[in-house]
Order: sequence, then structure tokens, then C-alpha cells
Amino acid sequence: MRLRNCIVIALLFTMFIGLQPVFAQVKIGYIASQRLLQEYQEALDVKKRVEEISNQWEKELGQMIDEAKKMREQLEAQSLLLSEATKQQRIQELEGKAQKIEQFKMKKWGPQGGEVYQKEQELMTPVLEKINAAIKKVGDDKSYDFVFNMEVFVYVNPKHEGNDLTDDVLEELKEGLPKKKESGN
Repeated sequence: MRLRNCIVIALLFTMFIGLQPVFAQVKIGYIASQRLLQEYQEALDVKKRVEEISNQWEKELGQMIDEAKKMREQLEAQSLLLSEATKQQRIQELEGKAQKIEQFKMKKWGPQGGEVYQKEQELMTPVLEKINAAIKKVGDDKSYDFVFNMEVFVYVNPKHEGNDLTDDVLEELKEGLPKKKESGN
């Protein structure tokens, strides 16, 4: 048993020594994806557009809630004057309005892919494709074998800050944007 353990250890040691030059040649870089999304103008534009859409839907929701509140106030104010049948009809209308409000909320912000989420995905997909293309280009231009997302690392040693490609990717994204035409003032 002891001899077998010694042989396994010797084989592992030999493999490690033999593979060490391979590992030494691998060039690994990383990017900070959150920083890219916070500093890349197109990503910020998408975030702003999604917020505008969501705010518009919130206004619509507010109007629906105000209508329901008015219906309730009218029902309470007139409840003594209304026949039982009319009162029940208005209660059903109020319950229907409440259901429509809940359906609207679920449709726009629901946890299973509400329209806000879908719109964000639709608008962000081309931006993420540009970011990924820029990461690939920077990685290829600088001969990196792997480029990882820094947010998934537990720790990055400060002596490896030279492997942070975030600034290079942001620069590539800026250079890749079409130039805006200056207005003739």
C-alpha cells in the first residue's frame, strides 16, 4: 500500500513538473462586467429607456388605481340610496377593476418575465453583443487565452491588475461607436 501511494505521488509530481511550462504560457485576463455596464453609454441609454417605459406604465397603473378609488368612494357615498341589485353590480365592477389592476401589474412587472424584463432583454441584447465582441477583440489583440468576468472571482491578487482589460474594452467600445455628426451652428 505504501509503495502504491509513493508511486501515485511520484507520478503526480512528474505530471505537475511536466505541465508547469504549459501553465506558465497561458495568459489570463479579466474584465469587470458591472463597471462596463455602468460606464458604457449604450448600456446606460438602455437602462434609461427601460426606466422611462416602466415609469409610463406606473402612470397608467396610478390612473387605474385612482379610478378604482373613485368608484369605491362613489359606492360608499351612495350605498344608502342604491338598491341592493345596483349595489351588488357596482361591487362586482369594483372587483373587476381590482382584478384588472392586478393583471396589469403581473403583465408589466411579473416575476415570470414581465414586459419590463422582456423589453430590457430586447434592448440590452445588441449592447451585450457589442460588449462581448469588444472583449473578444481586446483579448485577441493582446493574445489572451482566457478572459474572465471579475465578478465571479473570489479574489484577484493586486499584482495581477495589469490583467484587468476593462479599460481596454471600454476604449474599444468608444472607438467602435459611429461618430456623431456635428450640427452646423
